[in-house]
Amino acid sequence: MIRTFTNTYKFSFVQGANTFIYFIKRIPLIGKKVPESFYSKTKAKITLGIIFEIMSFLFGFIKKAVYIGVMIALPALYLSKESGNLQEVALQIFFILSFILGPIINTTFMPRDEKPFNMIRLMRVDAKKYFISEMVYTRILAFIHFTPMMMVLFSPVKGLILTFEFILIRFIWEFIHLFVFSRFNKMISNMDIFIGTLVIICPLLAYVPLFFHVNIGFHRWIYDYRIIILLFLLSVLSLRYIFKYKRFKDISKIICTKDNILEKQKLVKDVQFKDVEINEKKIKVEDLNSNIYENKQGYEYLNAIFFKRYKKLLSKSSKYIIIGSLIVTIVAIGFVLWKPSDKGGIIDFFKNKTSSWIFVMYFLSTTERICKAMFFNCDISLLRYGYYRQREAIFSNFKSRLKRVVVFNILPALVICCCIIFILIASGDPKAILELSYLFLSIIALACFFSIHHLAIYYIIQPYTANLEVKSPLFRGINTVMYVVCYMCSGIDSSSYMFSIGVIIFTVIYMIIALTLVYKLAPKTFRLK
Repeated sequence: MIRTFTNTYKFSFVQGANTFIYFIKRIPLIGKKVPESFYSKTKAKITLGIIFEIMSFLFGFIKKAVYIGVMIALPALYLSKESGNLQEVALQIFFILSFILGPIINTTFMPRDEKPFNMIRLMRVDAKKYFISEMVYTRILAFIHFTPMMMVLFSPVKGLILTFEFILIRFIWEFIHLFVFSRFNKMISNMDIFIGTLVIICPLLAYVPLFFHVNIGFHRWIYDYRIIILLFLLSVLSLRYIFKYKRFKDISKIICTKDNILEKQKLVKDVQFKDVEINEKKIKVEDLNSNIYENKQGYEYLNAIFFKRYKKLLSKSSKYIIIGSLIVTIVAIGFVLWKPSDKGGIIDFFKNKTSSWIFVMYFLSTTERICKAMFFNCDISLLRYGYYRQREAIFSNFKSRLKRVVVFNILPALVICCCIIFILIASGDPKAILELSYLFLSIIALACFFSIHHLAIYYIIQPYTANLEVKSPLFRGINTVMYVVCYMCSGIDSSSYMFSIGVIIFTVIYMIIALTLVYKLAPKTFRLK
């Protein structure tokens, strides 16, 4: 068993080192200095492998912190404002999501990656030894990564107890998965209808009752020593069953097939680009008429045809944003008319929380989806030709697309501004419309900024491959940094006037920098990978 774990870890170590080298080679400027021989150099590879393992281990804490923070702590803070029972609310959410939903949809014996195939089929590792060693290792890591955040959210003692119980529950559910497979020859995690229903019901059970101040009262018994002993005994019996289980080979035959791996890879690719794929049979005849753009030339002509033909696809997100904005506006106006005493709070929000629109407009930007659509439906074919990658062609194409992308983002921004005006009128303070004119300008400027940002990143990095995959660490890194920066900016306190002026100036400066970088770098980076 220990030898199997060691071999599995060595394989993962080498695979991690290779992945790390691959990502480094994809970083502009730095990547060119990394030779192909790094894949075979033992010392360099070991060093990079160690760095990758350390980063993966530390990233485990971040992932658990994000899960606890976003899914449990933040909702609990909001839902316990009136009652003040933060820990009880957080426990109720954690119990349903982590003690029930998580173990059912995520089992060690039905993983969703290629690792079992590589180890059992390619490396000829014994299926039973592999699955058991993987289960134990995964649970140890989970205990290490979960404990700090659980101790912070609850208390050192309660957090430790809950994490311990969480691991025990996981062992019990692993037994249930194997028992069901043994009796019915089916894995629970593969029952799509059951899992889909559970994914909908469990979050509803976790959050909705708390909106109505319904507390199930898990805290009354979850910390009881008798419950801990009971879970411990059940987990011991579960582990006894798992260690004696004889059908691991049958499980490996189901999941460790080449067709299964290829199907999963295809599914990932399809999911990534499904939202920008268009059914050509549904394109209207008038959209195929290119004679209406006879007065245009070059890339203006190309983009006029493209945006006309795919207008329905490209404008889908904008339509959803507009519809959502109108619904929110109707609800807000209804609230103001129902509770006139609270209208001052709405007006103060628009006046004093102007910086929060950075985060809002970041999420509402449709440019990244448009870039994906342009690659999938146009650039993936044209990038095979040298003329399309020349500096002047790229820059001309970029400017032509930028104008159209800005329009797609400005329209929802204008609707949002109109919605704010209607809410202010309903609040009985039309004078505030003039005071917030700078806010309207900043919302439009932010729409322009994110249009420029995403399109420039697409041209400078071009993260998509010919196989319709995203394999650019720099692209993911920039998106993560942008998310964090936008979130942090949303907490800045400033007047609407100063905020708006700052946003407009920054947008203009950013546009100049983006145009310069696209002109300088895109001829080297805007290519098919």
